[in-house]
Amino acid sequence: MMPLRLESGKALVHVQAAYRKSGEIGSLDPATGAYTALLKHPESAAGTENTLFLPKVACRDGRSFLLPQRISEDEDEAEKAATGVLVFGE
Repeated sequence: MMPLRLESGKALVHVQAAYRKSGEIGSLDPATGAYTALLKHPESAAGTENTLFLPKVACRDGRSFLLPQRISEDEDEAEKAATGVLVFGE
């Protein structure tokens, strides 16, 4: 869980994808510790999301943007095919 910013007195956080579970954006109430999921990324994207190298995450207007900090592959064609950005929203 990585904090993104404070919003309405709550911490807006990104929960990183796991092996077969997609990530999500949520809020964490500092007073109670209560967590609320705000935007769940689709399960079908979990594999791709999990391959992003230390993704930078931004969240605006109900959408989340994930960008890898580095794209590096052994072959040029594989590097060209690597995911450069993922965007999720409702």
